[in-house]
Amino acid sequence: MAKLSKEYTEQQKIRSTRRWALLSAYMRRKYPICFDPFGDCGTSLAEDVHHIIPLRRDKTLAYTKDNLVTLCRACHARVEAIEDKYGDTTFLFSNTQQVGVCKSLENKEGK
Repeated sequence: MAKLSKEYTEQQKIRSTRRWALLSAYMRRKYPICFDPFGDCGTSLAEDVHHIIPLRRDKTLAYTKDNLVTLCRACHARVEAIEDKYGDTTFLFSNTQQVGVCKSLENKEGK
């Protein structure tokens, strides 16, 4: 349990930085529609920015745009639940060669 608390604290430190606040705001402005990894939320507004490769696996990707995707709260909760239960969710974001930022935009341009 102590290890989880330490990981959580480290993640919260990153998420409380000005750098993260600016980057996540930029992502939501640039990609305002949910990436819709499950194909069932349509054009919901993206309220969250998700790390495709989680911070607990690689903190060096915390501010890497290609590791970020915008999600609505419902999709983000579902992705996080899968991550907590099974570990890896990168497959949800890799149905083309593009992932992250590019994929958020690409997913909506084709619809």
